[in-house]
Amino acid sequence: MDIEFHYHMTYLITAMAGFRPDEATIIAYSCQYTDDNIHTLVIDEKNAELRYENYYSQTYDITKAKDELLRVYCLFHFMPGDPQSPSAYRTDGLMHWLNTTPGSQNAEDMLDMALATGNLYRIGIACHTFADTYAHQNFIGYKNTFNSLKDPFSLLKPNIGHAEALHAPDLPGNVWEDRRLLSPIVVNKSRFLDAARALFLRLAAHRSPETPTQALADAAEALCLDLGVAIGGRDPGNKNAASRMGRYMALAHKERYGDKPLPDYDPKAWFTEAVRSDTRGLPDDWFTWTPTLFSDAYHWKNPQDYQQSHWYLFQEAIKEHQHDMSAMLRGRNLKGLSLPGW
Repeated sequence: MDIEFHYHMTYLITAMAGFRPDEATIIAYSCQYTDDNIHTLVIDEKNAELRYENYYSQTYDITKAKDELLRVYCLFHFMPGDPQSPSAYRTDGLMHWLNTTPGSQNAEDMLDMALATGNLYRIGIACHTFADTYAHQNFIGYKNTFNSLKDPFSLLKPNIGHAEALHAPDLPGNVWEDRRLLSPIVVNKSRFLDAARALFLRLAAHRSPETPTQALADAAEALCLDLGVAIGGRDPGNKNAASRMGRYMALAHKERYGDKPLPDYDPKAWFTEAVRSDTRGLPDDWFTWTPTLFSDAYHWKNPQDYQQSHWYLFQEAIKEHQHDMSAMLRGRNLKGLSLPGW
């Protein structure tokens, strides 16, 4: 999924589930930032008391070691689910323990664990992984021919996640073909609305456990109706993304979504609020993989209270998610496997 679901729709889902607009904003930012947190950085490297190193939650560098990719992708983007799920039925009959399946028991337990902490950053990260089980279903976060779509250009692309499908699974208006499956036509809008419904029901039930089941179901359908209209029709070239995002922003002003403006997403906002960069030579662009000759140095802007900054709290939540999900998967899908890095 891209920013449309992970930021805009996640905000609307969480706001309607009962989170205040300021809480929904933190959850939505954390959800999207899970995709944008692509570097490990060291803050105040030469100060023993302030030194801090984060853990990345996404990597676009497909040349990374296989075990690194496995950990990042399985933990944050391709949560292993139920290999025997009907949604995973393939023409070749293959199954895989790492296969991503929508709304699996692992995904539900992961989200429940995050909700139990009450940590908004942790909840946002879990929302990201939960939603991706719908968009990334039938792919595994590992280099394996199980992911191959067997198109004429397969040999030019790595069999990691949905790399062969490029961005096809992540665009809300896209319709594409996955010829591995018994039902090969994939309508992303349907998958995205299924994800929105399931995520809302889980969040709302936790937020308001006294609400009758039917009332939650009715609210979920109202949400999906709004989101369905906002997504609109088929858009294979993703040319209507800006129009869709405008419709999500308009929905935020409705009472049931908190009636507050949804801030524009800036992937560097939390980092620049917390950290000062000392440029060495040309400035680094930490949001890309562009190398520079001399690395910049990073320092906390407010050494006394950096632990209250959004960026620090998000990074700590990333580490907690990584730790807890690693432990969970070692006792489940990874139990009978021998894989490097686990």
